[in-house]
Amino acid sequence: MNNLDALRALTTPPEWRAGCDVTDTGGHVTTPAYSDGEEPDWQHVLEAMDLDPDRWQVDGAVRHSAWEVPGHGTKHAYRARIVPRIPRSFDVEDLIDSIYEDIEPPSEHRAGWRTLQIGDTHIGKGEGDGGGTEKIMERWRASVTAALDGAWEGVHLAFLGDLIEGQVSQNGKNIAGMDCTLTEQLRIARHLVSWTVQEALHAGQRVIVSAIPGNHGETTRVQGRPLTDSFDVDIVNAVQQSFDEFGNYPVTWYYPRPHEGHVTYEVGDTTFTSVHGHYFSGKMTGAEKWWSGMAVHGRAPGRAQVMMCGHFHSMQVSNFTADKWIMFGPSLETQSTWFAEKSGASSKPGILAYDTINGVPTNIGVV
Repeated sequence: MNNLDALRALTTPPEWRAGCDVTDTGGHVTTPAYSDGEEPDWQHVLEAMDLDPDRWQVDGAVRHSAWEVPGHGTKHAYRARIVPRIPRSFDVEDLIDSIYEDIEPPSEHRAGWRTLQIGDTHIGKGEGDGGGTEKIMERWRASVTAALDGAWEGVHLAFLGDLIEGQVSQNGKNIAGMDCTLTEQLRIARHLVSWTVQEALHAGQRVIVSAIPGNHGETTRVQGRPLTDSFDVDIVNAVQQSFDEFGNYPVTWYYPRPHEGHVTYEVGDTTFTSVHGHYFSGKMTGAEKWWSGMAVHGRAPGRAQVMMCGHFHSMQVSNFTADKWIMFGPSLETQSTWFAEKSGASSKPGILAYDTINGVPTNIGVV
């Protein structure tokens, strides 16, 4: 039997069966077969299956299948995961489109490198819990725009974890308060990171980007996973793949080594190390102890001049030693409602931005 005969002998795929398998928490919908050039209108698909589009929404990637029907050409069918629609005042597609609205290029030229610490952005955290994705996105764009109000030798973007609210915090109790599904959180975060890198390229001759894992970005807590198995790292890595694929940009990317949650690297004439902050308690005293231990045992963070942290949701800066600085950045949420009720705590939201020359941070501020 030759190859052509072998192909002819293959059985035709079974008839595609349209339908749905849905419970109160979600399920899957399979469309009828479509001809070439036709695509499903998911609102009509849901209505045809007695599912209210105001109550249900498609979540994540849609599976597409195609097969040949003798005498009828190619047929196409689609299978989508659906989840209960989250009450909110914004449309995710419109929100993503608005990320790329035009911003005037910088005019003032400055020496040295500009650093932006971007962390604890919690995309997907609902407004009732102190967040609100639409407000967080607007604050992200406004903060980056204010921080990059000039032109520098280079721009350093440090993504310090907890870019999304995720679904693992408090054993999943945070899910009820979210205003975006997990896949929507990831999409919005990727677009925001991509936009931020593009803005940095307008403001600096070179751009350095780093990403580390936070606790909200963990993929699961059912089993122990490598520290780098993190949505926080994957969000930035996906953006890097896009930049690498479609252009030759002066951008350098840094990530932790497998099974490490920190990364140390050079930015101009300054050595930085970044760690989210959930490895230690006590904020500044915990950071000092962690960094001291790294230095005593000869690990990479010990040689850094600037240590960047997040997790504690408020800006705090310490000249730890004569030539070492600890920089805690704020969050982008208005507050953690739970923590505010517990302790009354509050802080100014935004991004920590500063310049560095010869290992010394200057022009420090939250924008």
